Amino acid sequence: MFVFTALQADLASILEPISLPSLSQHKVTGSLSKTPITVAQNDTVSRVSSEKKIEKKIFVITWADVSNALKEQLFLKYELKGDFRMTPATLWSGVRATNPDWSVELNYTPPDGISSRFVIGFAIYADGQKLGEWKIPVQCELWNPILVAKEFIRRGAALDRSMFEEQSIDTLRVKQDILPRDVEIDHYESAHAISVGRPLLWTSVIEKPHIRKGQVVELVAKEGMMRITTKGQALQNGLVGEFISIRNLKSRKDIQAQILDENTVQVYF
Repeated sequence: MFVFTALQADLASILEPISLPSLSQHKVTGSLSKTPITVAQNDTVSRVSSEKKIEKKIFVITWADVSNALKEQLFLKYELKGDFRMTPATLWSGVRATNPDWSVELNYTPPDGISSRFVIGFAIYADGQKLGEWKIPVQCELWNPILVAKEFIRRGAALDRSMFEEQSIDTLRVKQDILPRDVEIDHYESAHAISVGRPLLWTSVIEKPHIRKGQVVELVAKEGMMRITTKGQALQNGLVGEFISIRNLKSRKDIQAQILDENTVQVYF
């Protein structure tokens, strides 16, 4: 009886329901694998070339550029001095070049030289090629300081700097040859009367004679070792090296003699 009761108790404990944890007490996690979807688009995709487009830079050659180059060549050709100004009488629109290293060649000027108005010809080169050739009329000015009489100067007067003042004028408009202001004018005298305000021209002056007409000079005659001197009177003005007429004051004969200095002339047999 006791054995049966014990077996019954063990069997009851074995057959007792097993307590399992509730699924509701645990969180179940997981992930869904997503398959990528390719969507076709109708937008146009523009492609930029990896190669950069090379553009050549354009240089515009203006009249200011050309005139500066032409001025240099004109100064060399005609030995100009002063403030030179040149403007085209007609429109010159310029020229385009792809190389900043260009050059201008002066190829035409009037045969009689430049003036206040003339036609100038030139060509422009770049990269060894001629870009063009032109002939255009220009208006020019050449401003220089010159000597102008500030008092009336009589004919034959010995010239002195104090008789003149400097004024700047456009020398291309003066037709005569102007005496440069740096000339030593005290070596000259007036060839004619000069009015106040008149520019000093080459035609207005003559070099001061070393011997003047009427001057008594020493007349020398030489032959071998023999030297004879006497007095003579100049019948005309003259410079050193020139031959002038001299009257022998003893014989009263007129002879040709060469001026040696301001007091001496020599006769040759």
